[in-house]
Amino acid sequence: MMRSGDFGIFSNTKWRITVAALACAVMAGCAPTFNQAGAKDPNAGVASVNAQPLQIKVPKDTGVHPRSVQGLSVVVRDLTYSDKFSKDAPVVKYSTFAGQQVVTTYSNSAAFSRVLFESPQNDSFTVHSRKEDGAGSSGVRFRIQYTITDEPDGYTVNFKPVTRQAYQYGMNGLMHSVPLPDFKVTDVYDVLARVSIVYRFEVDTPYPTDSITANFMRSTAVQQITDGYKDPVTGKVISTAYQLPMGDTMVRFSVDAYPYRNGSKAVITALIPGRRTGATMVEFKNMMDEVEKAVTTIAQS
Repeated sequence: MMRSGDFGIFSNTKWRITVAALACAVMAGCAPTFNQAGAKDPNAGVASVNAQPLQIKVPKDTGVHPRSVQGLSVVVRDLTYSDKFSKDAPVVKYSTFAGQQVVTTYSNSAAFSRVLFESPQNDSFTVHSRKEDGAGSSGVRFRIQYTITDEPDGYTVNFKPVTRQAYQYGMNGLMHSVPLPDFKVTDVYDVLARVSIVYRFEVDTPYPTDSITANFMRSTAVQQITDGYKDPVTGKVISTAYQLPMGDTMVRFSVDAYPYRNGSKAVITALIPGRRTGATMVEFKNMMDEVEKAVTTIAQS
């Protein structure tokens, strides 16, 4: 069973879990005492990065729509990014307190990591990999500058990492060592490349709507969304999503079918993932065509 926030196209849920804030409330104060680059001074330890830009090409198509999602961190035309959250496995940490080394074990309930998209400007934003365990945190920030080049068949966004900054700190006098995230330029590219666009298209069939629904129920993985979500164009609340394997990834989509002439029309709203066509190149066009062909075959079968 799926909640509305899980479908990913029109979610209004944004994970913001801050263990450190709870610790502050209990211990009455959380001033960081161990400072490396960026813990207290946002400009400390900033180093320049020399890297080739990641290029993401979005095709010119009237079916491409921006994601209608509340709480998105960064929006670059039709490309949208939101924070990612994950829990870490239990770990043993070595800390220094009052000159003595102490060993402390932190469990899943406290340790977690996030990738945050922060400080968006007209031509830049920050990708921030952060680790926390309730007693301290560490992180690596990359500042990303981007340019948009309009072309006859679409547009290309060039994402270029320009600076890197790392930090570690603890709370309440505890010099706590949280290992830095292993977050490199290639990892930034992986994060930015894992982006999807909304692609909307129509399929006409000679069959009634219940036959179309039965075809999709039989031929795809079905996900029931308990709270439903609103279609960004019609506003209709839809409670069923479908998944279709496309190579090594799954494509999610919804179907809104209604009677049309002597048959039916199915309006498909799909979340199309980008496809890496090189180390620094991502495209959508081929995946859009493949998804439309596969979905059309199901609807008309």
